[in-house]
Amino acid sequence: MGRIENLREQQDKCRGDHENRLREMETEREKSNQGIADAASAADGRLNAARQENDRQIRELMAKVDNENEMHSDEISRKCFEHEEKMLEARFRSKEDQQAAEMKHQMAISKMKAEHNAEISKLEENIKEAKNDGKQKVKSIDDKIESVQDERSKTLEAHSKEIQNMSDEFHSKSEKILEDQLNVKKKNFEEKRLQLLEEHKQEIDHIDRLTAVIQCQRANAATKALLNKFLILMKPVHETVKLLKEIEPYCATGSEESDFSVASNLNEIAISRSTFLTQVNQFNQYIIADNNIDQLVVNCCVNYIKTLKQTMDSREIRFLGVHLPKAIAKQDEAAIEKYARSIENFITEIEKVGDQIEMDLQQSNGNQVGTSTSQPALED
Repeated sequence: MGRIENLREQQDKCRGDHENRLREMETEREKSNQGIADAASAADGRLNAARQENDRQIRELMAKVDNENEMHSDEISRKCFEHEEKMLEARFRSKEDQQAAEMKHQMAISKMKAEHNAEISKLEENIKEAKNDGKQKVKSIDDKIESVQDERSKTLEAHSKEIQNMSDEFHSKSEKILEDQLNVKKKNFEEKRLQLLEEHKQEIDHIDRLTAVIQCQRANAATKALLNKFLILMKPVHETVKLLKEIEPYCATGSEESDFSVASNLNEIAISRSTFLTQVNQFNQYIIADNNIDQLVVNCCVNYIKTLKQTMDSREIRFLGVHLPKAIAKQDEAAIEKYARSIENFITEIEKVGDQIEMDLQQSNGNQVGTSTSQPALED
């Protein structure tokens, strides 16, 4: 978060600098506009003053022209009146004198007109010069006003361009900062995501370990329970072996007491066989219902049960219960000897399996037995 905060501080500083510079430029623009406005106002004042002064000069010159014309007209009228008076006085003079007086009068009038025309021409020239001078002054002031306006336009254009450049620079810096912020956020997000993944993996590993421990505990408990059931299942087998061992001596005597004892033991053997087969079916259902039992133990027990079942449910052991009492009753020594060998073989096979089971139980310390990895189908 430190990198993000630093970028935010940079963004705030960039925005603050931009706004401060905008305010400074606005102040400068206002000052510049005020200066230009003052210059334009002064130029307008000078223009009005120049026009007024030029108009005044022209009016004065035109007034002089009017005055000169009026004075000239009055002087001509006075001269003409005086001439008429003189001509009345000279009517009695000679014609030559009258003509001379008339010529003198005309020459004086012509001179006055010439002087008047010269003065009027001079005044008109002065008026023309005043007008031209006024036009020059007005043009000069107009040029100054136009220059001020051009300067104002250039200043505004430069101001707008500078603001645009500042705006572009500000946006460029802001975009760069935003891009950096986005990259930092992406990096932080990726780091957080990887951290969460690692934490999740650790949690999963922890759960797996706990599950393994629980499953192991369950498997140990289930396996122990299975072995207890297996040992219970072995009881009718051991009972059968015990009963068969009791029958062996009677096969040698062949007395009536032997016949009774053998029949009794064979009856109990049949009960033990039936109990064993029933418990085998229950055992098969138990291992199917419980998924927590160690499969190696299950396979081993199933293999032993299969071997024991083949022996306990063999044709010889079943025939023994039917034919041995008859052979003893008939004192058929060959048949008795045959069944005695069957009993001996049965006892040997059962004890061999029992020894192997005991050895496997000792090796596994009651947790695992056998080495088989497959679970054969159990026979009913």
